[in-house]
Amino acid sequence: MPLRPPTEDDLRELAESLHLDLTADELEFFAEMIEQRTEAYETVRSYDPTPRLGGGERRERTHGTRVPDSENPHNAWVSACYVAGDDGGDLDGMDVAIKDNVCVAGVEMTCGSQVVEGYVPDVDATIVTRLLEAGADIVGKSNMDDFAMTSTGYSAFGPITNPHDDERLAGGSSGGSAVLVATDDVDAAIGTDQGGSVRTPAALCGIVGHKPTYGLVPYTGCVGLAHAIDHPGPMAGDVETTARVLSEIAGSNERDLRKPSSVPVEPYHERLDGDAEALSIGLLQEGFDRPDADEGVTERIRGSLCLLYTSLMARG
Repeated sequence: MPLRPPTEDDLRELAESLHLDLTADELEFFAEMIEQRTEAYETVRSYDPTPRLGGGERRERTHGTRVPDSENPHNAWVSACYVAGDDGGDLDGMDVAIKDNVCVAGVEMTCGSQVVEGYVPDVDATIVTRLLEAGADIVGKSNMDDFAMTSTGYSAFGPITNPHDDERLAGGSSGGSAVLVATDDVDAAIGTDQGGSVRTPAALCGIVGHKPTYGLVPYTGCVGLAHAIDHPGPMAGDVETTARVLSEIAGSNERDLRKPSSVPVEPYHERLDGDAEALSIGLLQEGFDRPDADEGVTERIRGSLCLLYTSLMARG
């Protein structure tokens, strides 16, 4: 039954019962405003409420179980699960970990926090659905900073240690995803980035992490931190795999209120063999002038830049 907005007479009667003296102009204003709000309400009511579980309930799907410490040396896993992807897709056979602020139906989602520990969503995030339809298998949820609020790699369940040095952290907030890729536990992972949360742990763990253009990848079904800067992104051991995953999860979603991206959706990995002669690479000079920068890290970056320059010059 549609919601009937109140008439001006209804509002006048209500105002009188509350001892409010409203003018005719005010009654007209409130009646029009309520009618507009009612139209929005009816739009929401028209949406299909049926959950879309990545291809249907018949998909092979196990509930997640917490990973014991003996099998989780870097504290990168929160839970292990198995959700089978479709056969024959472009990501067929790829094992993927999902950051634990992204919904996977039937699997606990903690957001790295004890606040929502025990919550089990009944729907898949849009990007999870797209991964499954592309053939990827979801094999677990990765640990993260508490509600993605920091960038160190420290969750309510303890620190996420760096796979190259147990005495150092993996970075965050998508630290678990970065570690699982770096240790070859998975072929790729999903992270979320607001201010470096994909890129920072990727850099600290030595993998590739991509923050897509805003709105290119839907955030529907992910726990947001700030609407204007929420970005889900792929993480993998090399650029090609990262681009392949991006190709499958990109594309607007009518239920995501973030403005659709103007970036064309295409098989991004197919452009990696293109001509690099016109490619320009920028270097942020002030990044090397910080007084608190670690000298060893700075020198390593300069060395990598020299190798890149030499390689590009050799290719003409």
